[in-house]
Amino acid sequence: MKSLKFSEFYKGQFADDGYELYIVKDNNEKIMYIGISRDSIWHRWFGGGQSHMDTNTDGKIYGKSYIGEVIKRRFPSSWDWIIELWTTEDCLKACEAEFSGKDINKIEIESIEPYMIVKFEPLYNVMHGGGHHEDPLTTKKLDTIYKDLFG
Repeated sequence: MKSLKFSEFYKGQFADDGYELYIVKDNNEKIMYIGISRDSIWHRWFGGGQSHMDTNTDGKIYGKSYIGEVIKRRFPSSWDWIIELWTTEDCLKACEAEFSGKDINKIEIESIEPYMIVKFEPLYNVMHGGGHHEDPLTTKKLDTIYKDLFG
């Protein structure tokens, strides 16, 4: 497993070979998101197409997915968040009990990702994470507005 600050990850100056799953953590080590990429994880984040983030014509970064928007909304502190790059083997070690008795040579990353999401309960994965999430920034703003309106 390789661990990088998100600002370091953005620069793309690291070997991206062999990593298929990523975990994004905030400054308090809270797991924000887990995702996979069969090719380059950096490309999944910044490579255009269906990437999580991109730059506009002014060169400013913007979010193209929910987690991309969350990171953009939390700039500049999110530049210090951590992104961990995991190999399939790293994931299988973390989910050893879940895959006990199975031929690990036949297990693909797409089959492992849901187990990682259930195990680590990231805030912004809703598909395999029980279908719920709550954005603390939005909730705090909504709570304030509610209190201002209704007392």
